[in-house]
Amino acid sequence: MKVKDFFRRVRGQALYLAALQQAQKCLIAEVAGPKGTAYDSTHVSGGETGDLSDKILQMYAESSQLASCILTVSIRLMHDRCEALRQIDKLEDAKMCVVLIEYYINAHTWLEVASIIGYSLPHVYRLHGEALNALRERTGDYIAEA
Repeated sequence: MKVKDFFRRVRGQALYLAALQQAQKCLIAEVAGPKGTAYDSTHVSGGETGDLSDKILQMYAESSQLASCILTVSIRLMHDRCEALRQIDKLEDAKMCVVLIEYYINAHTWLEVASIIGYSLPHVYRLHGEALNALRERTGDYIAEA
């Protein structure tokens, strides 16, 4: 897998994990205090009345499925992050390392990365390009997939 594609995958997994965790929080909040929708009344469409406990059990089951998915993604992300950090560690310039870590590993936006390291956005983009080029030279542009 190409270096940049590998780092993009790591970032995508981090963003996906954050989205799953947010979805789980929403479900837990809904289970803890179901409100807004009256699950136990007749629906306008003429549907039958439902039992509130059935809806809570359904939400709990969905939350459990999310928890399982979160665990799977977390394990995969942990392995990929370790490999990404091993690759980043091959760089000699600490600023380049920070740019790659903050963007790909910690999944910050480019503006956040610029703020963290105290450089302008164009400078961060330049450091990013230089870092990827330096890694390509060291890896031959490919990272072995685990």
